[in-house]
Amino acid sequence: RREMLNKLLADPAKFKELVKASEGVWDATMRFYAAGPDKPPQEFKGTETVRAAADGLFLITEFEADFVGGKKFRGYGITGYDTRKRKIVGTWADNMNTSIGTLTGDYDPKSKTVTYSFEIPDPGTGQMRKDKHVDEHKADGHKLYTIYGATASGGQGKLMEIETKRRKDGDAGKPPDKKE
Repeated sequence: RREMLNKLLADPAKFKELVKASEGVWDATMRFYAAGPDKPPQEFKGTETVRAAADGLFLITEFEADFVGGKKFRGYGITGYDTRKRKIVGTWADNMNTSIGTLTGDYDPKSKTVTYSFEIPDPGTGQMRKDKHVDEHKADGHKLYTIYGATASGGQGKLMEIETKRRKDGDAGKPPDKKE
């Protein structure tokens, strides 16, 4: 029995690498392509805080940004590596939808990218929506998170991208516009 439990809680090295690369406070620039991916996006500033939980088995993310009409966008996620599915799985909830979305993805250590399938009921139609999310870890403390959603032609088009830059340790508690 103990051996089985140890196998289930095996240290997924690839995910641990992702945890280490993700933890911290990040200044964010969110680009919202409301008029379509070929039109200039609306741009908003925000902050992402990511921390490890449960001995590094999970990441907890809090995201806040200014958004359309002066409204604050607030979102919360939890992700982890499911050893049974051999996938990174997670949930996402925010103040723009009363449903909780689910993520299932794979990590490519060579490109340092997680590609997710994201499912959530569309807040406008109530129909299940399946989006593609791509989380790229770039050099020098940068990340790019891109969300692609269904288009009228049946394909996937860019809905949003969030570019983040890790704050320096001394700036972790300061809002992005109040650094000294």
